[in-house]
Amino acid sequence: MENYSKLSKIILGFVGFAFLFLILQQIIINPLKIGRDFSPDDINWDDPIIYERYIKHKYLINHINNYDSFIIGASAASNIRPENQLGGKWYAYTGAYMNLFETKRFLQEIISKRKIKNLIITISDENLKIDEISSYKEICNVRPGFEYYPLPQSLEEKLFYYSKNFFSLPTLSIIQRKIESLQVQNQDFQPKPISELTQEEIKEMLPVSSLEILPERFEEIKEINDLAKENNINIIFVYIPEYIKVYNVAAKKNIENKIKIAKIVPFYDFSGANEINNNPKNYMDLIHFNDEVGNLVLDRIFNQDKNNPPKIKNFGNYYKLNQSDITK
Repeated sequence: MENYSKLSKIILGFVGFAFLFLILQQIIINPLKIGRDFSPDDINWDDPIIYERYIKHKYLINHINNYDSFIIGASAASNIRPENQLGGKWYAYTGAYMNLFETKRFLQEIISKRKIKNLIITISDENLKIDEISSYKEICNVRPGFEYYPLPQSLEEKLFYYSKNFFSLPTLSIIQRKIESLQVQNQDFQPKPISELTQEEIKEMLPVSSLEILPERFEEIKEINDLAKENNINIIFVYIPEYIKVYNVAAKKNIENKIKIAKIVPFYDFSGANEINNNPKNYMDLIHFNDEVGNLVLDRIFNQDKNNPPKIKNFGNYYKLNQSDITK
């Protein structure tokens, strides 16, 4: 019996060591997981799914002196391209479901490495709902295989991240090949027929719509703004355009959110009902507007007087509330 007990301890110790070794192997060889966890029928290391945040982060840190201005936000913001109209050294640090916690953490890191001139911070319904880790798990439960995570930094994040994915380990050569082949600045989205979708169908297609707004996201907006002011960075907050049927999934909540934001920082509001958002031809899918809309956003911000109504009615209203406005 005693020998059996010793053998059990040895086996358990070996299993535990092997588990920790595999996680450590992931952290060393594939620190932010190029690819994602695959089902046995879906393993294809010749063309693994890219973990976009890692690629962009790695590229930017390696080329930090090439950029002094950034647009940061969820993937929809990737079609707002300031360099097209403003020139300068802009980089789009955007990614699927990137939240304001990630934005703040990224900003803190970049500020520690170089002087920043300009920031455009994009806000949307989705990045007010996504938290550091738990909401990502909830989204994955709603839509299996929907694998978008923030950059894991804390011990809790890393343990969750790597323990979930340590069976999907690519080789170093595959990682390097994918890094070299990826165009980090551009994203391509295929048009989808969205005009005939009902509100209920849209709600089902967007897992984030089922989540609640997180109060800490508003605090992070303040912290991001404070960081910019402390470091003499020109910062602009933008509530991005949303296809009207997507916006209407939570229209009342969206209005409440905007009032809360306006109490913290001034911002341009491109969401809601207007001729741009009402037209499905301006959207490549439910979330992503096209380049032309991105250029209209920039035109409103940089070529029009913010204190006057926008040229396109209700597309880019500028909100800056004082106490009397808040009371009203």
